[in-house]
Amino acid sequence: MIKDPETAAELVSMFYGVVLIIAMFYLAKQLYDKRIAIISTILCMLYVPYISFSSSATTEMSFIFLSVLGMSLAYKALKSGHLTWYFVCGVLLSLLYLTKPAGIQYLCSFCFVFALIPLLRRKKWIIILKETEVTVK
Repeated sequence: MIKDPETAAELVSMFYGVVLIIAMFYLAKQLYDKRIAIISTILCMLYVPYISFSSSATTEMSFIFLSVLGMSLAYKALKSGHLTWYFVCGVLLSLLYLTKPAGIQYLCSFCFVFALIPLLRRKKWIIILKETEVTVK
């Protein structure tokens, strides 16, 4: 058991730093391919503020991890359409808000996107958008 609270907080931050690399790889692989995922993960590991945040006792690493994981789950929810992924994404974004109050911006913007996408998928909107030469899949 760790007796120094600052050391314990630094270890938690380091843990989130390591797990963030995995979440970053997963998000980049979902959006692009494995090669881009590897490149983005390496760039994330070499980014100096990332190294600094992962070795300090702040909430930055947990906030960044939860935001990347939230984006990844939001993409998966939009792609699959299952309500379970929407629920998990909502819970994760609520944890993001509890980590830092700035997380409410993520929560509001994802709720807006989740409400807007079904409207854009309706046939009436697709016809209107096709007339303006914008495609929605």
